[in-house]
Amino acid sequence: MHIAVDSSGSQWLVLERIFGKEKGWLQASLANFHKRKYLFLLCDLLALLSILMGLAWTLYPGRIFLQSFPVSMVLLLLAGKGLKFESVAAAPAASRQQLDLFLKMHLALLLVAMVCCLVQLGCALGQMYFLS
Repeated sequence: MHIAVDSSGSQWLVLERIFGKEKGWLQASLANFHKRKYLFLLCDLLALLSILMGLAWTLYPGRIFLQSFPVSMVLLLLAGKGLKFESVAAAPAASRQQLDLFLKMHLALLLVAMVCCLVQLGCALGQMYFLS
């Protein structure tokens, strides 16, 4: 994963080739992210907090009375709006740059939030089917 800058100066987050195919790259414009990076990081943190509270509700339903899964999904969708990936035949390759700190934090928080969301779903399904 790297940032490519095309001839117009636009920055693109570029993933490597999709599933090892010779043609096919995933790229996302970073214009929206750079305009509102603090807002996207706030959405990431709120989504993670909401998911952790929902996980606590799933694990301790008698003590915690908060179901936040719908709010978590809305926050994850808002956080993910900063990076809309699209498939292209060839990646822009005028120059390459490393990922900046804000983009790394955004991607890491999204990854952690999605993993916690899957854990919450697994715990909820486990309680419904195995512990009932």
